[in-house]
Amino acid sequence: MTMNRTPLLAFRGPRQAAGFTIIELMVGMLVGLLATVVMFQVFAVSEGQKRTTTGAGDAQQNGVGSVFVIERDARMAGFGINYLPMIGCPVSGYNSTATAATKTFGFAMAPYVIVNGAAGASDTLTIAYGDTRSFSSPIKLAADMASAGAVIKVYSRYGIAPGDLFILASTSQPTCTLYQVQDRPGSDGIAHGPGSFTDDSGNPRTTTYNAGAGGNSIVLPSSGTPVTYLKWDLSKRRGGRVINMGQAPTVVTYAIEGNQLVANNVLSPGEKVVVSDGVIQFQVQYGFDFEGDGAIVSTAPTVTTLTGAADQWADTLPANPTTAMYAGIIGIRFAVVSRSATPERADAVSGLCPTQVPPRWLAADRDIDVSADPNWKCYRYRVFEVTVPGRNLAWAPDEAL
Repeated sequence: MTMNRTPLLAFRGPRQAAGFTIIELMVGMLVGLLATVVMFQVFAVSEGQKRTTTGAGDAQQNGVGSVFVIERDARMAGFGINYLPMIGCPVSGYNSTATAATKTFGFAMAPYVIVNGAAGASDTLTIAYGDTRSFSSPIKLAADMASAGAVIKVYSRYGIAPGDLFILASTSQPTCTLYQVQDRPGSDGIAHGPGSFTDDSGNPRTTTYNAGAGGNSIVLPSSGTPVTYLKWDLSKRRGGRVINMGQAPTVVTYAIEGNQLVANNVLSPGEKVVVSDGVIQFQVQYGFDFEGDGAIVSTAPTVTTLTGAADQWADTLPANPTTAMYAGIIGIRFAVVSRSATPERADAVSGLCPTQVPPRWLAADRDIDVSADPNWKCYRYRVFEVTVPGRNLAWAPDEAL
């Protein structure tokens, strides 16, 4: 007899489902959360260190770049300004390419001019120098100027070329004028009117710094009459002089604008270049040598206004500085303060930011005010200090000889 056999599987109970219990799932989530917290904590610490390192590097780079540019111009200051009796003379200029509101401009015929910032504001520094190819004594006027636009007659035109910018100065006038050589008529003439000229390379050019309708006239506020420049009196050693500044002189003002160090071209009003970002303070002082020995004693005091009574470092000149004061300035010193690009978080325990004292200018022994930003303590700062000697005025001819 044959028996029907049923597979054993038919008698097994239902198969149990495999999986995690609720406790296992909670443990796994807890471990995952702990790992995430640790990773974010490590990331936060790493990001903070990166921000500090990057910010310090940016501050270092911006400060070094600023110092390099300012020092380069400061070492050239005064070159070509070789007429000490008129040092500091206010110069009136005209630029035909500027906008109508800025065609006229002015600057002092001096290597350095500092405008002291008030109430913790940054200073400004104007540096002036020429690029003459032949360093010569200021040229003497051989005849009075009949009018502001008249051809200038001189005893010698040595070193004068079409396109050169020059300053017309006189011991008989308190003001000076900037002109550009347009032509050299005759054997002793310097024409300075608007028009075209040919440079030494044979290229046609047009004057930029000569006004029309009578030239660059200066009107004295007291008399209301235009300045005239008299011929040089050989016996009295007084009169008009031509100071050649060359084809491309530099008159530049360094200032802080919106946390940037900018260089403003005084000869082309409105033209400026951003030197560095992240620079928030700029402080400058004159170095005055009273004895005339070419040095400033290490104990020289720091004064707000130059008195000229001893070796000293001064923030500014008096309202009417003397020629001796200008002649005694043998250099400057300055401090540039740069800071990190972004603020840092306060310490989680103390609640304090990383900077608790303002940056300090060691040479001047003074703190530098950076409190214009109420969050200033959360930034890191670098102070760059430089002393620059001024050598070029030492080559000026002695007019007493």
